[in-house]
Amino acid sequence: MIKEVLFQIQHLKFVNLDSGKYCLIVEDTEVNDYVEEYMLDKGIEIEDVDVNDNDKISIYYNYFSENSNLEKIIETLKKIDSKEVVTIFSLNN
Repeated sequence: MIKEVLFQIQHLKFVNLDSGKYCLIVEDTEVNDYVEEYMLDKGIEIEDVDVNDNDKISIYYNYFSENSNLEKIIETLKKIDSKEVVTIFSLNN
């Protein structure tokens, strides 16, 4: 369960879970590919990924290690091009 939403734009949500883990929830495979590549380019690694494929849109749960720099993750997400995210999503759905 989500304890707190730390950052959110359309199709993308960074949350703190009840378990204490941090998770980036992303709608759509292509959007997730874009976000993963963006994060890696900025030096932020995702530790684990789960996928929930439903009838229309795949939801990706990108987990970060406990010793990840939370402020760096949030600052990096704030710089992501939200219009590009919406465009990618729209092209695929």
